[in-house]
Parts: sequence; C-alpha cells; structure tokens
Amino acid sequence: MADKRLVLIDDPARWVRRLTLNRAEKRNALTNALRGQLFDALHAADRDNSIRVTIIRGAGTCFSAGYDLISDYLEDQPYFSAWGDGLWPRHVVQGWFDIWDLAKPVIAQVHGYCLAGATELAAACDLVYVADDAQLGYPPVRTMSPPDMQFYPWLAGMRNAMELMLTGDAISGDEAVRMGIANRAFDARELDAAVLAIAARVAKVPSDLQQVNKRAVHRAMEVMGLRTAIRAGSELQIVGFNQPSSRAYLQQLTMQGVTKALDQRDEAFGDYRVGKRAAPKTSGAPKTSGAPKTNGAPKTSGASRRGAKAKTAPKVATRRAATLSTASGRAAPTKTRRSVKATPTSSTAPTKTRRSVKATPTRSAAPTRTRRTAKATPTRTPASTGKARRAAKPGTNTRATKRRRPPRPR
Repeated sequence: MADKRLVLIDDPARWVRRLTLNRAEKRNALTNALRGQLFDALHAADRDNSIRVTIIRGAGTCFSAGYDLISDYLEDQPYFSAWGDGLWPRHVVQGWFDIWDLAKPVIAQVHGYCLAGATELAAACDLVYVADDAQLGYPPVRTMSPPDMQFYPWLAGMRNAMELMLTGDAISGDEAVRMGIANRAFDARELDAAVLAIAARVAKVPSDLQQVNKRAVHRAMEVMGLRTAIRAGSELQIVGFNQPSSRAYLQQLTMQGVTKALDQRDEAFGDYRVGKRAAPKTSGAPKTSGAPKTNGAPKTSGASRRGAKAKTAPKVATRRAATLSTASGRAAPTKTRRSVKATPTSSTAPTKTRRSVKATPTRSAAPTRTRRTAKATPTRTPASTGKARRAAKPGTNTRATKRRRPPRPR
C-alpha cells in the first residue's frame, strides 16, 4: 500500500499541472499518506519553471469524502506540528495554509461528494470550479465538532455560514456558487474541459507577476483577520471534540464501526449515506389539477347562443319595428331611436323620440316632447327670461316691456 501512487500527476496542457487523488475505491478519503503525496506534488509544481498553474481533482465518482476516519491521524504525519491539545486541527490548518501560501495558483475541480476535510482542501485553493450536481457539506458538525478549518463565514457570509454550521446539510454545486464557496458550476460532463480551458487562461500570465496578484488578494483578506480567525477556530474545534455528545459518538464509532455509525448519523436527516433530503424543493406555487382554466366569462355553446337569441328576439323586433299591432287594442309605450313613424291607436301613450320625429296627435295622447326640430306649442311665459326668449316664435319682441336706458354722455 505504501508504494501505491495515491496522487496521479499529468500535464494536460502547456504550463498546466494536474493532480488526481487516486483512492477511488475509498471515495478518495484523505489519509496522512495521501496528503503527504499531495503536498509533495504541489511543492514540486511550485518549483518547476515550466508549470504556472496546478489543478487538483478526484478519481472515480467524487472529489473526496473527507478525512479517513479509520486511519491513525497521529502516525506518519506529512509535516511537523507542535504537540499539545488540539494537535490535529492545528496540523491540518497548517497544511491548508501551505497551499494558500504557494506562489502559483491552485485550482480545485470538484465533482460528486466534497465533504468535511475535502471542503477544507477545496477552500484552501485559489479557484474552485464544481459540477452543478456536486454535493458539498460538513456533516461532522452534527455529531462531532465544528470544522478544523472554519472558512464558511469568510466565503459564504454570516447567514449562509450559520445555516451550514447548524444543520450540516449539503449544498449543490449551483448553491455553492451562489454562496461564494465556488467560482462557477458546469455540467459534470463538461467539467474537465471547462477547468482545463480556465487553467490555460490563468497560465498566460507569467508566474513572477501572478504570485503578486495572488498575494494581493490574500493579504487583503488577512488584514481583515481571516488567518487569525481560522487559527482561533482550530482551538474551538477541540473544545467541541471534548463535549459529552462528541465523546459518546466517538465511542459509538469504536463499538459499531464507521459504516453503521455514519448511517445512523445521516438517517435522522435523510441525506448523504441514506439518500437525498426528505423535503423536496419546490419552485413557486404548487400546480393543481382538475380545475379547468377560465379566462374571463365562461364560454357558451352554439345551441346556447341560438337559444339566447330566440329569447331576445321580441325585444329586437320591438326596437326595430315601430308599427304596433292594433289587434289587441292596447299597446305599451314604444321608445324609438331614428325617424320612426308611430301609428296611432285608441289608447297609445305619448311616444318619446330622439331625432326628427313627427308625433301624430291622438284622442287621448298628450303633446309629444321632442329634442330637435320639433314644433313647440307657444305658451305664455315671462318675456324676461333667456329660456323664454329662445323658445318664443320668430318676430316676437320679448324686450318690449323693458325700457332701455339712454347712454350716458362721455
């Protein structure tokens, strides 16, 4: 096992080095041996003048499932770290900052699972590109401790970081981009080509200038306290590890085995090892079936429309035909619209017309009131009113009774 190449190395393009985590049968779980080979390959690329950028990816179905819980963390550590309480979180944070401090850019290419310690590896890289269906998360917060490298608040912001820390839920590649944990998401089938194309663009900038560009961003984050906060977080990690709940879970790992203990951890949440989250995502309001769509008033069939016409036919006939039948001897008063002659009957009520209608007098009908060009019967009205003057016959002097005052001399 010691002779196996846990990290595969190739140069797929000019100035580009690619490192592949090679424990596909264990979902590329991170052991001290694998981390040692990874750091050695990164250091070699940083010293190689023919390399300007390095890509890290995983073999098989995922990037990495995180730290290998079966291996002994204290044995064969790849570099020295000061002993004492909290050795492990301080040790791994030291290694991740080693990637941070390299002169040449490092790109994480993430597909499938990227969990726990693997998210720390990806966070330490300068650029992160993910498959849109990748799953990133830190499930150990549910049973063991907060992360060793607590990068969430710096990359995802306080609210997103709080939700990820309090639930341990996984997020998709698309969600990781939205939160700021990753740069871009691609279809899993296009991820290799897309990352290689981006690496080739990064490699166009000479390394002596690129190292300054990289450090300019890092120094700004460090001035805001990133390095200090993450190192302080490693001390909180060991505090979480010493809580009674965490100690009980570690005992469960020892007695039941890793597989069963992890299954029980995820069963309550319905994710990771036991399937997807129980609550499906919905977009907008749920669709309902059975109720037909209606647009305005309900439509009627041809038969209904013909029946409606038949019922309204008498009204239309009355509106259009002004001549009334005299067979019954009685007729209701008719309201006509245009130039309609009304035939007199014995008891017809006065007809109200709108335009140029001649009203024929009947025995019992009162004079018809018309609107335009109708002859009005002169009545005795006061001559002093303007209305009376307009209604009077032509030639009538309505001002006869009013004495005009002579004009004043100027």
